[in-house]
Amino acid sequence: MCGSATLFSTWGFVRHRCHRHALLFVVLALAAVRPVQAQAPARPPAPATTQKAPVPPPTPFLILLRARTAYLVNDKAARQPFDDLSKALVRWSRWKLVDRADTADIVVSFAPNPTGSRPVPRGAKATPPEYRISIESRGAAATAPLWRDADGKVSRLVERLRDEVDGPPAICFAFWCK
Repeated sequence: MCGSATLFSTWGFVRHRCHRHALLFVVLALAAVRPVQAQAPARPPAPATTQKAPVPPPTPFLILLRARTAYLVNDKAARQPFDDLSKALVRWSRWKLVDRADTADIVVSFAPNPTGSRPVPRGAKATPPEYRISIESRGAAATAPLWRDADGKVSRLVERLRDEVDGPPAICFAFWCK
């Protein structure tokens, strides 16, 4: 056994001297061993001369894809085809049409196509007018248009724009596409 038992100990609950020594040993052992805390691994310091690579500007497709608002401009086109374009874009619901150019992400210009509006020779059948849609980013007036096309029917223009932006259907079955 560990020796004589003391009736009254300084610690009260430890009655045997050997138990006191064992408790003292455990306390000292715990104090000597520091608890290991979960720490993030140390990162090496970044060199001061490291520069981030410049982010390339978004492609025209990405600008069209990210756009949420559009402003329509009627550039000398007849009122009825312009209204047809507006209705077709609202039905598509890809972009919300806004009343001010400064709040839009993109600007959609609608105009008669000069190549489709040639003078008609005497006695020849008149060709139907051709219209042109040109889409530009609101902030980049000096850059090339994001998308441009011309056709005699507004519905075909909007359909080609939808095919370009939305792409082909992802999954097709004999009766349903998604």
